[in-house]
Amino acid sequence: MLTEAREDWGALHATTIDAVIKTHHKEKAHKGAVVRDKKYAEFRENFTKIQKEKYELAMQNGSQLTANSFVDWFLENKTDIQIPYVEQNQRNKLRQLAQANNREFKKLLLG
Repeated sequence: MLTEAREDWGALHATTIDAVIKTHHKEKAHKGAVVRDKKYAEFRENFTKIQKEKYELAMQNGSQLTANSFVDWFLENKTDIQIPYVEQNQRNKLRQLAQANNREFKKLLLG
């Protein structure tokens, strides 16, 4: 009976430790994500501001500004802006950001 109780306690102890470790890893990952997000926040804000200006200008001219065309324009014309993404992944990350921004701009215009 004592051996069985020790086994149960050992299993409970192992489960508790695993849960604590997983919680710690999640908290650490979340803190890391917050720190990384700060690195990109200022760039995203400036990128969005520029894109919104171009988007509104395109709408006034009766055309549409696609995410891909904006990213191409941005990379060609905004060489003075430091892009925080790894060079080989810049175009992809900028497209993702531009697509999300375009969705938000459309919501604002329609909503």
